[in-house]
Amino acid sequence: MQVTEAIALEHASLLRVFGQIERVLPRLRSAAEVATLAMIVEGMLRTHAELEVNLAFVALDHTLHHKRRLTILYQDHQELDGRLRQVQKARTCERACGLLQAAMGASREHFRHEERVLFPMLERALEPGVLCALGKAFQKAARGPK
Repeated sequence: MQVTEAIALEHASLLRVFGQIERVLPRLRSAAEVATLAMIVEGMLRTHAELEVNLAFVALDHTLHHKRRLTILYQDHQELDGRLRQVQKARTCERACGLLQAAMGASREHFRHEERVLFPMLERALEPGVLCALGKAFQKAARGPK
């Protein structure tokens, strides 16, 4: 499996988690409950972003014409983390829910952007064997320690 396929599978898993969270949000009664969900999402996205950076972005860093696009993707990751941290500061459940929904919406758009922009760049820049080796490394790292 190529690294682009492995990342896309993880995107799909994260999107399913977002869907589950959106189903329970209307039943939550406190900003603290929403903040707890936001912390979980933030942790999952942080781990995902670290894997992307370490196993995909780094492979493109050597190519100067990709630098601007990669800088934007790095900034997107930081902005998404910031959005999720804002949920922790919300004073009302309604505000916290809105912030979390907005953060998940921004994450969805970011995933689509990566799949439209980053994936083709990776596939053009790297040999199929390298893409597969990175895919195996991504899958192994995503499973976590045994």
